[in-house]
Amino acid sequence: MKLKLIFLIQFIYLKHVLPEKSKIAIIGSGIGGSSCAYFLKQNIGNAVNIDLYEGNKIGGRLATVEHFDTSYEIGGCVIHEANKYMNYFRNKFKLKKRVDDSDENLGIYDKNGFQFLSSNFKIITYAKILWRYGFSIYRLRSFIEDMLHKFDKIYDLQEKGKSFATVEELFAEADQSFLPYFNVTSKDGFSKFAKVNERTINDLVKGSLRVNYGQANNVHLFVGSVSVAGMFGDLWAVDGGNKKIPELLVQHSQVNFFKNYVYKIEFDKKHKKYVVQSLDNQTNQKLTITYDIVVLANPINSDSKTPIKFANFTKPILVQGKYQRTTATLISGHLNGSYYGLSKNNVPHTIIHNDETDIINSIGKIRPVTKVKKYDDDIWKIFSQQPLTADKLDRLFEKYEIINVKDWLAYPKYEKLGLSNEFILHDKLYYINAIEWAASAMEMSVIGAKNVALLIQKKLSSNEAESYKVKEDYKKVEL
Repeated sequence: MKLKLIFLIQFIYLKHVLPEKSKIAIIGSGIGGSSCAYFLKQNIGNAVNIDLYEGNKIGGRLATVEHFDTSYEIGGCVIHEANKYMNYFRNKFKLKKRVDDSDENLGIYDKNGFQFLSSNFKIITYAKILWRYGFSIYRLRSFIEDMLHKFDKIYDLQEKGKSFATVEELFAEADQSFLPYFNVTSKDGFSKFAKVNERTINDLVKGSLRVNYGQANNVHLFVGSVSVAGMFGDLWAVDGGNKKIPELLVQHSQVNFFKNYVYKIEFDKKHKKYVVQSLDNQTNQKLTITYDIVVLANPINSDSKTPIKFANFTKPILVQGKYQRTTATLISGHLNGSYYGLSKNNVPHTIIHNDETDIINSIGKIRPVTKVKKYDDDIWKIFSQQPLTADKLDRLFEKYEIINVKDWLAYPKYEKLGLSNEFILHDKLYYINAIEWAASAMEMSVIGAKNVALLIQKKLSSNEAESYKVKEDYKKVEL
């Protein structure tokens, strides 16, 4: 009888006093969701069970398409050398770096023709740059290098385990000088803070924004700086496709993977938990699971292509702003030089369309995600505001074949100045994509994911401390 009583006491102690594993749902397996899962497992380990939901493919906006057994990037395609997390993942998983070391020509084109056209000879290109932009180009570069240096403080803060409830708090802690960048347009900000001349801003800053974000100089200065950084830094990609990183992050995180679309999240007020309802995208079978913590790693703005209904919350779960529509079209064909007033042999490898009334943002030749001996060297990627008509393509190309068309809500539409987005939408409900309103990039998503993982770790640590206090009180009663 005494032995049974001891076992009964131990059972009650283990079930009601020792903390159970926390159940976490991560919605979305892009670079944000996959890296968050990885950080949680690395930092917390077996204290959590993670379910990862993905209604499409792992990688999200990192995606490739096939053409004659050769893969090409259709989504996020380049990574800056200063991106410490992406470099860490590449080294961690022993992935090869792919660098495009070819000399490619660039043209900046608007309704008045080419405003800038590089040469086959570097020294002539440098002379052209100096002639058109003067020393303003060096002031622009110096400003970007200073910004990247200050940005490094974010890595130091996260290494120390610091986490932040809002995006603004994160940047304020990194460097107070960042805050004005969110309250001024790129057009005014580069002039005011970097002393860059108008021609450089209209050509190069706007040109980079047209390519990278499908927008112009009215976006805030910080996102403009992130865009321009690619002009000066060394860029690389993962051999085999950038999607390899999220795929390997998911694999190493040991998550329970559900190929389901999440369509509803309901807050259980009594138990303070979240009821996640999802749908298998192949069988249409519904799944309902309850969680302690939910991480949203996909856009939940009003124009989301896969909207989630939030039920039983005391205040609406609503994220302001919309995403910029960008259509990526992969074409195999011969570009028509006469469209640009050039001969066939003088067409640049990359053409930025800098006229804001033009639906095309840029046209550029792309290479396979893995070096191969033989491939179609006339593959072009066109970024446009909307799908291109047959008439438009007939004028752009002498002959062509459409390989793939991907209509993305690729990044936020930076229509308003300021920064007020929150990582914590509700108690134990987190939003990684809040950081995209500072700037949308692979590295930014990982930083947002790391911050959310640290917020969860902090939350669980405080809960564990409370559980430990209960255990101590239990022992006192027992004695």
